[in-house]
Amino acid sequence: MVFRGIPYARPPVGAFRFAAPAPPQRWEGTRHAAEFGAVVPLSLPVDTGPPQGTDWLTLNVGTPDPGAAGLPVLVWIPVGGYISALSSDPMYDPAALAGAGLVVVTIN
Repeated sequence: MVFRGIPYARPPVGAFRFAAPAPPQRWEGTRHAAEFGAVVPLSLPVDTGPPQGTDWLTLNVGTPDPGAAGLPVLVWIPVGGYISALSSDPMYDPAALAGAGLVVVTIN
């Protein structure tokens, strides 16, 4: 099971542009978490995947069993220098990695 596009901070726009991250805005009810969040602004164009945008402070969580305890956790932080390494890259698909018995967190 994978939960995608979960905000971990408020979008870095306006007064939040060059400030420390602020907590994300709360939402009511159940959040739809089936799609990856926006892609961090890149210096090269991206032909596939989610669009680039300002609301890119999101993470994705994959787990083989949401009710399981004691599973190892892998956190992947992309280091593409605003050129590549997207958390939505199929190579780092949380569903595939969770199939190996890990809880996987990928961060934009």
